[in-house]
Amino acid sequence: MLLGIVTSKSLHDDARFGAVVGARDIAVARVAFEDGGGLKALAPANLRREHFTLAHEGVLADIALLRRRISPRRAFQIESDAHADSLFAYLLSHVDSAETMDGALERAVVDIASSGLRGNFSFVLGTAESMYVHCAGSDIGVVKRADAVIASSESFTSEARCHLSSGALLRVDRGATVGWRLLCGCVDTPSSRPELPFTD
Repeated sequence: MLLGIVTSKSLHDDARFGAVVGARDIAVARVAFEDGGGLKALAPANLRREHFTLAHEGVLADIALLRRRISPRRAFQIESDAHADSLFAYLLSHVDSAETMDGALERAVVDIASSGLRGNFSFVLGTAESMYVHCAGSDIGVVKRADAVIASSESFTSEARCHLSSGALLRVDRGATVGWRLLCGCVDTPSSRPELPFTD
């Protein structure tokens, strides 16, 4: 499951998030449920380049077509055959050529949608100041708390979740108060999913 958290307070002592988040205020990872109901990071939990962190899971059916859209600099940084590695290089190619992070990722997700690329392109991308969540291929829900925003591809609490529409791109900013802004797409009304491994 994909998990992204931006928080204004430490979640280190929270049994669900402590092993994943630690003392960070922006955490991005691939996680799985533990027997006791908590979450554990999968290996690799995420990919890191400079001050960027990416979590992605799933298959990109047109990986060769995606790789042709990657800049030579970022193509050189691809370290494995993992599809997440190529997606990361693709996203950073857009970041390198744009004036703003928002503009880079908006252009990247629009390019994915308009090019006919097939597969699961949902991702969570963390920077030093913000987290970006994109929904394309798997469901992504968002929980808004007073001191945190939690995005995930599965429900894991009884809290109502807002669901991102396919193609949506959401930015969540850290700070004394955690705020979010929809860059493209829409957010569906909050709902609770019945299939919960545990409740609060």
